[in-house]
Amino acid sequence: KLQFLYFIGMMLRLCALLGLVSVGAGEVVRLTSDTLEIGLQNIKEGGAVLVANVKDEEEWSNPLSTLMEGVDRVMGDKVVMGWGVAEDLAAIFDKHNVMSDSSGYGVYMLFKGGRSVAYHGDETGPNVKVLTQWIEQQLEDKALTQGHLRTVDDSLFSSLVFIPSRTAVVIYDTEEISPLGEALAKASESFDDMVADRTITFVRATEIRNPTRFDIPDATLKPPVVYFYGRRKAKYNPVHYKGPQTASDLVKWVKQMTGSGVAENVKNMPIPELTDESFEPVLKSMKTGMLVMFYAPWCGHCKRMMPQWDQLADQMRKEKDILIAKIDATASKSSASTYGVSGFPTIKFIGTSGVVDEYNGDRSLDDMKRFVYEKLGKVIPGEEPSKAVILRDDNFAKVVTNSDKAVFVKFYAPWCGHCKRMAPDWEALGEHFKDSKDVTIAKMDSQRFSAGNKYGISGFPTIMWFPKGDKENPVKYGSARDYSTMKSYVMRQLEDAAKKAKEVKVDAKEDKAAGSGGSGKVIELNEATIAPITSGGNSKGTLVMFYATWCGHCKKLHPDYTRVAEHFKGRNVDIARYDAPAAPPPAKAAGVTSFPTIFFYDTDGFQTKFTGDRTFTELVKFVEAKL
Repeated sequence: KLQFLYFIGMMLRLCALLGLVSVGAGEVVRLTSDTLEIGLQNIKEGGAVLVANVKDEEEWSNPLSTLMEGVDRVMGDKVVMGWGVAEDLAAIFDKHNVMSDSSGYGVYMLFKGGRSVAYHGDETGPNVKVLTQWIEQQLEDKALTQGHLRTVDDSLFSSLVFIPSRTAVVIYDTEEISPLGEALAKASESFDDMVADRTITFVRATEIRNPTRFDIPDATLKPPVVYFYGRRKAKYNPVHYKGPQTASDLVKWVKQMTGSGVAENVKNMPIPELTDESFEPVLKSMKTGMLVMFYAPWCGHCKRMMPQWDQLADQMRKEKDILIAKIDATASKSSASTYGVSGFPTIKFIGTSGVVDEYNGDRSLDDMKRFVYEKLGKVIPGEEPSKAVILRDDNFAKVVTNSDKAVFVKFYAPWCGHCKRMAPDWEALGEHFKDSKDVTIAKMDSQRFSAGNKYGISGFPTIMWFPKGDKENPVKYGSARDYSTMKSYVMRQLEDAAKKAKEVKVDAKEDKAAGSGGSGKVIELNEATIAPITSGGNSKGTLVMFYATWCGHCKKLHPDYTRVAEHFKGRNVDIARYDAPAAPPPAKAAGVTSFPTIFFYDTDGFQTKFTGDRTFTELVKFVEAKL
């Protein structure tokens, strides 16, 4: 019966979107990407849909539902009001290049006549009046003044400008449109294709209440002033227009800033050299990214390494997905500031995906070339791929701490002679154990990556054994570094682990015969062991704390949480914890947004959130109520 009623409800919501039935005031329908997509394909002429994107049903319940119902009472005859959980709307929001706030939620999206626009508002958040005025402005196209130049207020500014997939030309103007504003409006008419392709926005703002919020570099400038906002993940780094106030000059400048010809000119240089104006267009044109040397003309170190750099740029020219370039950081201060350059030379890989990785290795041609090929996911021509797994900060947790295998890791530095001498033996070890189900042989360049620093690495090479089930307490290897000795060590560690596992299995059988109960200790979970708990495949209930190693509240709770585990020893419940930042997917699926977050999972995987005081007494009461 419930399934039937749910089906009828979904059909009514879909019919509302299609225009087959009307939606009365106060009715806000729940949507998914699929139902919204179908509705938009068939929406009645002149109709529109406003969708609120929320984290979960709890966030929707209040005050967002009250806000949307209030807007629906005013606009219900013109707009279908809907809401959906972020996970359910992700596909269609991605399709329309919606940029959410830092938490990923809280976006209002209006769909009308084949176009879409997102409302992000300002720091105060929307109310019924503000949101209603914004909808009316969108429906009546009041924002369009002349050409493609839109005059907006503060509530609309970020919705039009701060969109990751777009660039923007913004004029901060006087109340009456200035001659510079008139010129920009006329210039905007030359960019019909780019506007239609949703790659550029022209905006006129008449008030700058908070210049620093919009990353305006010189807040003392008086309107009218024009800035170009390039694609950025965090800081937007706008570029100030300083040319003549004519439409033709503005057209040339905008084309230069958007990369019309600029990228190709730079890439065709014998040794590519960037400037503040060309940096963004060139980066935009690359598939993988750029390796950039920030230098100063007076820097002696820069002068000494310039021949190797020019040689690297020349040899890598055949790789079209990445560009080797340099930039005079003293002349292009804006780009240097954006990427945190404080000394010379500074070498950074800047990816088109937003990834920034500083190169700290040896400045020899071979080592820099190896770094470039790693970024391309390729092996240097003529070199055999490594037989050991290459560790980085972004895969350390997956390969080492959250793996259900033991891991033998060599932490090394590219300049280290001892490391170079033992490299063939380590590769042979990796080859021998490459198909092992029990151990992984890995290596990490500790000059470039820091994930291993917490294990007390003070010299190179440092070799550590990370036992299965106890990755937080690795054992430092101190024997000879030849293949035979290291192979014998690995075999001995695996044999000892097998014996311990057998003993534990016997103990488990005895415990089961005596009655199933908690161990009295906090269990450390990983992606593999948490799966049966959250999906409903566990034989007993489990209390799970999602934590972060850097979280002060988590550290403060640890003693009481350990006492809870001791309290329930022998009872039919496990007390466990999960390092969320180390492997985010399970935490994201559980809706974890802060630390610590504690859930109780029953044997069916049903999740109940703990919302009481984080004390031993309250936690015990919470668990007792679930048993």
